[in-house]
Parts: sequence; structure tokens; C-alpha cells
Amino acid sequence: MKTIISVITFATHAAVAAVVAILLFTVASTNDVFAQGKVLVGSWKLDAARSKFDPGPAPYKSMTLTFSATDRGLKNDFAGVDADGRPVKGSYMIVTDGKDYPVTGISEYDSSSYTPISNTTTVYVRQKFGTTVVVGSRVLSRDGRTLTFREKSVDREGRDRGDTLMVFERS
Repeated sequence: MKTIISVITFATHAAVAAVVAILLFTVASTNDVFAQGKVLVGSWKLDAARSKFDPGPAPYKSMTLTFSATDRGLKNDFAGVDADGRPVKGSYMIVTDGKDYPVTGISEYDSSSYTPISNTTTVYVRQKFGTTVVVGSRVLSRDGRTLTFREKSVDREGRDRGDTLMVFERS
């Protein structure tokens, strides 16, 4: 009888320890995500020389991202000039809950979802009319000065449209 009670007591303590460990990990992960968001606040300018677009040419002559904190996450306002010299402007919310949120100002997609991987890396999916057209990652450098986006694009039928590497420097 004592053995059975000891096993039940051990199992109960192990279960409680597992729940506490999961809660601590969740809180730590959430804090890492919020920390990344705070670090991103401010303006970032496209470094065209370090960015690559395959196939080319680059779709932008210039681009500035401006992140601001909101009660739900981050807001990204972007402005620049496209390859033909026309202004580009739009905005979107970055809420790291994996759900889709609307994007304005970019014709290639109309919504994005974000999922944090670590305190420096977030993966995202962009959709057009509910179909995935871009899968990418956003990585913040250790020194917090460089923001790198890597993307794989497909058309609405799933055909490869190319790879993008965009490098932004804090301005």
C-alpha cells in the first residue's frame, strides 16, 4: 500500500512540476517576443546593396519601415519608391499569435500572420484572397542594428515566383 501511495505522490509531483515548467517557458517565451517588439520600434532603411531579389530587378529603389508599439503588438508603416519611381505606402499590424491580419498598400498580398520562434526570429505567412503567396522570416541581429527578411514567393497557383533577401539598417 505504501508503494502505491508513493507512486501516486511522485506522479502528482511530477505532473505539477511539468505544468510549472510549461508555464515558466510560456512566460519566458512571451517576454522574449515582447522584448523583440520593443527593440524593433523605430525606423529601418532598406540597404539595397546587401539585399537580393531573385529574379531581379529589385522591386524598390528605397523603403523605410517604421515600427511603433500598440496594445496588441506592433504596427508597421512603410513608405518608399518602387522600381518605376512610383511611391509605395502602406501599413499592417504585427500580432504574433499566428492569425491573419489585413495589409494595405501592397498588391501582392492582403493579409499576414506572424509566429515567434525566438527572441530574435519571427516567421510569417502572407496571403492573397486566402491563398498563401509568401512564406518568410524576420531576424533581428544580435546587436539590434540589422533586420533581415528572407522570403519565398509563389503565385496563387503555387508556381515559384522567387526568393527575396531584404536587409534593413536601423536609422
